[in-house]
Amino acid sequence: MAESVLQYSVRKTKDLFARRPSAEDWARNLLEGSKRLKSKHDWDKFYTFITNPEAYEEGEIPEDFSPAKISEGIPTDYPTHMKVVKTMNGNETLIHVVNTRRSRDEDDEKVPC
Repeated sequence: MAESVLQYSVRKTKDLFARRPSAEDWARNLLEGSKRLKSKHDWDKFYTFITNPEAYEEGEIPEDFSPAKISEGIPTDYPTHMKVVKTMNGNETLIHVVNTRRSRDEDDEKVPC
């Protein structure tokens, strides 16, 4: 059976890191190893591989995986003075909740008395 584009990319990336292990080659290894990837599904699996290459198993991501599903279960019913900022970084979602209301009894050196 012929190897898939994902299998080729994982194998190629592992080979590149074995031949060029220095920190200066890190980005080049990933770019060259992943250049055949086209589908979002393959990219999702490749991201999983690069986050932990030693523990990566091809079948560990379900077929219906979607980064949108990552945000399920995240509270969204914050008070109106709370601002939610979501940032996607590859397959990681960073959520920052900011209190936009200033407390009157807050001790801050920058506020003139």
